[in-house]
Amino acid sequence: MKTSQKVVFVLFISLFLVLCIASMRNNSYTDSEPIYIFQGYSYLAKGETFQSGHPIMTGLISALPLMFTKIDFPPFEDVYHAQRYARNEFLYYGSNDPDRIVFLSRLPFVILSIIFAIYVFKWASDLYGINAGLFALLIYVLSPDILANSTLVMTDLPVAGFMFICLYYYWKVNSRDEGLFRNTIFSGIFFGFAITTKSTAIFLLPLLIILPFFFKKDFRFILRRFLLILLIGISVFALINIRDIAPIYNNNNKFYQSGSQEFRSDERLDSLLTMVTKNENLQDIIKYTLTKIPFPGSNSIQSYLVQVLHSQIGHPQYFLGEYNYHGVWYYYLIVYLIKTPIALILFFIASLIFFNKIRNRNLSNELYVLSIIASILFIVSFIMKLNLGLRHTLIVHLAGFVFLSKIIKLVKLNILYKVFIVLMGAWYVVASLMIFPYYISYFNEFVGGPNNGHKYLVDTSLDLGQDLKRLGIYLEENPIANIKLKYAGFEKPSYRGITYENLTCEPTSGNLIISASALEGVLYHEGKNVPDLECYKWLRGFEPVHKIGYSIFIYNLSKEDIESL
Repeated sequence: MKTSQKVVFVLFISLFLVLCIASMRNNSYTDSEPIYIFQGYSYLAKGETFQSGHPIMTGLISALPLMFTKIDFPPFEDVYHAQRYARNEFLYYGSNDPDRIVFLSRLPFVILSIIFAIYVFKWASDLYGINAGLFALLIYVLSPDILANSTLVMTDLPVAGFMFICLYYYWKVNSRDEGLFRNTIFSGIFFGFAITTKSTAIFLLPLLIILPFFFKKDFRFILRRFLLILLIGISVFALINIRDIAPIYNNNNKFYQSGSQEFRSDERLDSLLTMVTKNENLQDIIKYTLTKIPFPGSNSIQSYLVQVLHSQIGHPQYFLGEYNYHGVWYYYLIVYLIKTPIALILFFIASLIFFNKIRNRNLSNELYVLSIIASILFIVSFIMKLNLGLRHTLIVHLAGFVFLSKIIKLVKLNILYKVFIVLMGAWYVVASLMIFPYYISYFNEFVGGPNNGHKYLVDTSLDLGQDLKRLGIYLEENPIANIKLKYAGFEKPSYRGITYENLTCEPTSGNLIISASALEGVLYHEGKNVPDLECYKWLRGFEPVHKIGYSIFIYNLSKEDIESL
């Protein structure tokens, strides 16, 4: 790499670091962050953990900085329900400072994201040259989705990055003769990291079988590599979970002693097994396996089983004015069209149109990357059938950045192409900087930007409860009396100095403050898994007087406004 290219590389990484730190500074903790922090810290500090809905890796990453500072930890018998306690109590327990804990826990994810950025640069550079690598890096560091997820204690970016790196080394295994064993080992290690992070890592399994065929590898070669990667991955999983060796359904887990009859009992297990199978003999076999045989990573394994049930039960999602539990096949297509900067969409389209002019000399390399994108989108759209936001398909972003980076080659072919690249690049940069620091709530110009995003979808794609701290700052500078609040998050408004009454479904006048997801009827964060579309329907007809970070709306309604309903 030339000196000038090294300088550009460092500048891009530095810009990314600045944007991440600055944007997360005033973000409240989001709905799942305390769960992973509590899970990881209890494992590292106490040798105990619980089922958080996902394997333990995200929790461990978040808890690493906390091992070097004082954290007050509650007695296990006070933890009435691990996930609920984490969301509502742990960060406030004793002398704990929620802001400090959350900020420290988020820092490793910024560093991890920088590592993923380097691999995006490496893969694009390997395929299309250093300039393409730098272009892919620029796309990465300014992507609203990447910036949003790089500053949260969440499973989505880590699993996407680990999957991406696993497939990068697997690409080397199949496309090159040298370093075969070394690259297989690295691919296996990152496969292990991925399966220890989130259940969606199992999407790698069909890819590890299918992708080598683009390089005309024989089945014996594929099977040997696959089995070695699988063995290494399982070993990594077991090693990381070594302090959690127990039966998967363990009634003696310290986190389930309080209220154990409700949350962990033989009776509850029997009821769950009836959801899996009606065959009593099979139920007995499964029950014996779950309650008698110890496994390393019992809680992480249990999280995989929970996700199977989750996919069967479904997940309520507001999309285009309606709710559904199992999604619609076109969800991700539409969400990519409205949540991705338009310039980036045009770059991707151009990379397809001019494919033959600018592609890698080996067509197999192109098909390998494209197949990652197509396979993941097919799985989430037609097999998983849970519409859960683009943060669940971030590996598509990473592979897409690599694939479209070749577009930079057009600069040398024609002055018109050069103008196109410059104009679209400038548009992309401006779009990213204009949404700062509200990256979670980004929507593109197709739907009128983030001001209109809540009309199309909410929850994970707009409102994760991230703006309560900003609301507290706003109310300090603009005092409002007699507030009625409906906040769709778990941070305590009192911690931000906010005094309020609860905003109910009944039409009312006054100073009303409501989260976007609550406004659209997503109320299941309270423990209700049934959205209520009608609750705040009366309020949706009014225009807010102010918005906090695009996810919290402030209204001032008179009695006449209410009488006009």
